[in-house]
Amino acid sequence: MIGSNIKETWGYEISIRNTKQEPITIRIEDQVPLSRHTDILVSNIEVKDAKINSANGKIVWELVIQPNETKNVSFRFEIKYPKDKIISGL
Repeated sequence: MIGSNIKETWGYEISIRNTKQEPITIRIEDQVPLSRHTDILVSNIEVKDAKINSANGKIVWELVIQPNETKNVSFRFEIKYPKDKIISGL
């Protein structure tokens, strides 16, 4: 924490398992945080195999999962904010 800002990296992984006897199609939605303050920056968003709407931070995965198959989806992002601020809601 050298300087006047703190930088944190956050990541999430979602695991989906199909326990049915036939393939399923599933839509998974999540969202990266958005900042209303100019001194709080969200950047370095890493999302694989998904569509991301940069205006609202919405991430959408469309998957076909075979019987007894498990798939994982994940995303990561970085938040940079002043030392005197407290970040909540993550």
